[in-house]
Amino acid sequence: VTMIAGELDLSVGSVAALAGIGAVTLLPLGLLPAVGLTVAGAAAFGAFQGFIIAVLRINSLVLTIGTMFAVRGLAHVMSGGAAVQVPVADLDLADALIARIGVFSPFSLVTLVVLAVCGVLLVASRWGRELLAVGGGREESAAAGVPQRRPVVLAFTSSAATAALAGSLASLASG
Repeated sequence: VTMIAGELDLSVGSVAALAGIGAVTLLPLGLLPAVGLTVAGAAAFGAFQGFIIAVLRINSLVLTIGTMFAVRGLAHVMSGGAAVQVPVADLDLADALIARIGVFSPFSLVTLVVLAVCGVLLVASRWGRELLAVGGGREESAAAGVPQRRPVVLAFTSSAATAALAGSLASLASG
């Protein structure tokens, strides 16, 4: 989504790793709260990144390289430099992610739903049209009256949120 806006987000891998650690740590609260809290935290982080890029006009490549290292360092501190594992008492919660529903796993179903929602939002929403306009040409879209900040902030918000969703589900599924 950030590439559609003409930006790059290099911090998604580190966000996914931190979200995986966070989800495993929060798993005693339950599967949905653990994933929901990590996604919400990552979305707030992505909104912060998007705000900095849109308002201060810092190059997204430069900012996200810096935040990639910062988030990777935070992940290292949170994990203590060791692998974080799902506690034995919570394995039944994590097992729900590897169960099969026909040929699909819950992880693949979530992925399909997220892709469908993103596709619909990009094609049929005002935000999607603004995002495509800004990514197609900033000066031209600004001359046409398209807001310049909102699409960028929402692009980075969705980028971080989907990275966190993938990272938390992958970490919980692998135990």
